[in-house]
Amino acid sequence: GNVVFNEDSGDYDFRVESNGNANMLFVDGGNDRVGINVGTPLETLHVDTSIRISDNETDDTNKSSYITSSQYDSGTETEGFIAMRTYAPTGVNAVRLGGGHSSWNAATELTFYTAANATTRTGTERMRISSGGDVGMGVSPTYRLDILDDVSPQLNITSSSSNDTAKYAHISCGHYHNAEEPMTIAEGRSDGSNNYVRIGGGRSEGNSANYIDFYLGANDATTGGTRRFRLDTNSRISLSNNDSGTSNT
Repeated sequence: GNVVFNEDSGDYDFRVESNGNANMLFVDGGNDRVGINVGTPLETLHVDTSIRISDNETDDTNKSSYITSSQYDSGTETEGFIAMRTYAPTGVNAVRLGGGHSSWNAATELTFYTAANATTRTGTERMRISSGGDVGMGVSPTYRLDILDDVSPQLNITSSSSNDTAKYAHISCGHYHNAEEPMTIAEGRSDGSNNYVRIGGGRSEGNSANYIDFYLGANDATTGGTRRFRLDTNSRISLSNNDSGTSNT
């Protein structure tokens, strides 16, 4: 038969001791809370120290764990959705947020919050990944990477954070042939004597551009624009739509 403790719903606590802990399991009858390794639980379930979740403990075997949540339409979507999954096949310890298993629905948005201090509730949204894979920082994204900063908008890329050390950064584009190195769009370099900006090349890890084009629009609402200036691989300059090439003397 069934075993029921405190069936009359009295304000009684229930406690289980272990060899080294007086509150290995503690049920707070007055506040409807359960503590594991804690005698004054502050939430519905309060665990002191750590939680370990795994679908097995067999050596040399793939292991997984899941944290799931119910959906708004839980009556029809009874499986709910994944908040986090861990997966550990041979040589890999993976943490997957928002999906990664066919038994549950995936998340449609991942949002990250931080706060100015340790006593600020709710916090401020700092980054969002939309259902389409767009990433926004400070803004709901409409592009693959969308950044909004109304204080000091800038993107800093560097190879080192050490003081008095040469630093460099690259912006590149994938090559038409996947077997080739990417095409260098721009490189920045600071070596202690000079600060360089190199357009179209300058690094052995990337293929160089063989044309550099400059476009202008008729006004601030012109998409695409018109090529007004071209520098080709032979150091020739073409102005406007004249592609015949003019010496750069």
